[in-house]
Amino acid sequence: MWEVLAGAAAGIAVAAAGILCYRRGLLDGRKQGQQPFADEPESALMKKYEAIMDYDPYGEHL
Repeated sequence: MWEVLAGAAAGIAVAAAGILCYRRGLLDGRKQGQQPFADEPESALMKKYEAIMDYDPYGEHL
């Protein structure tokens, strides 16, 4: 009987730790979503993205 109670307690502890880690990840994700990149403005990032996407290694426009 003791083993069953110990296993149940361990399972509850692991579940609680998982819930806490998941919740912290959600909160950190919200904080990160507010400031995408602190050191570069979004327009500079968009220019870099467009330059990468416009690169045509074979000289063909599709």
